[in-house]
Amino acid sequence: MTRNEKIPARKIVAVEIVAAQKIATSLLLKPSKYILKYILNLALPPLCPICRTQVAYKPAFCSDCFSLLKFTKKPFCISCSFQFQSYVKHKSRCLACTARPPAFDQAFAPLLYDKVARTPILALKHADQTHLAPLFANIISTNAPEEFQSADMVVPVPLHPKRLRKRMFNQAVLLAKIIAKKWKIPLRLNLLERKKYTPPLGNLSPSKRLLTLRAVFQCNYPEIAKEKSILLIDDVMTSGLTAEFCARALKQAGAKKVRVLTIAKVPLPRPNLARNI
Repeated sequence: MTRNEKIPARKIVAVEIVAAQKIATSLLLKPSKYILKYILNLALPPLCPICRTQVAYKPAFCSDCFSLLKFTKKPFCISCSFQFQSYVKHKSRCLACTARPPAFDQAFAPLLYDKVARTPILALKHADQTHLAPLFANIISTNAPEEFQSADMVVPVPLHPKRLRKRMFNQAVLLAKIIAKKWKIPLRLNLLERKKYTPPLGNLSPSKRLLTLRAVFQCNYPEIAKEKSILLIDDVMTSGLTAEFCARALKQAGAKKVRVLTIAKVPLPRPNLARNI
């Protein structure tokens, strides 16, 4: 066929039909993630992790439940992010952090840990709802102060191997992986180790937490931590003692700065355990 000759219309149509058939066959044999997601959403519609009403996509809060979440607002303590109830000067510390500054340099949690936030956080932690990790990681990364992005590495609070085998995952690791990827910061999963098995801390008083967590954490690679700025990731800050002892282990290994990010914080000041620490 020469350049000036035209391709018959029937042949063009035939070629287009064959191409369409190939595309359709490819989609049937290898469905795209969007098709799979659509089918999955039809079979198992995404639900709000708090009230269980249907939402547009997964994971997400419905608008009503999202409006009930209490976000940390200024002014708050520059050390532990305790939210002040009245006006204070910019970059102030709460009484507990003033009396005894924590081992970590700064901590922040975007949410206050109340009955609304507790439901989805416990679902992530104890009900295997790992699909909630991206939702919480996005809330953390979106609301965290900008200086938290300047870390040299991201380190999750470790679980003891015994608890990890039982739970099958570490929620702090899930959050740390997403945040490290989003902020393009190296992730160090094995820098910290939990040497001793401890009972669940949720129902322990601050003084008992103190006795339980003493000498639990160690830094495995001091040469990696030395002179580095480290971003420590956990799910909830209650008394602050887990972050305290993790930061101590990192600082003793030579870390220059330790900042802590969690999903939520109990809306109480750090307990004053200065005499006991």
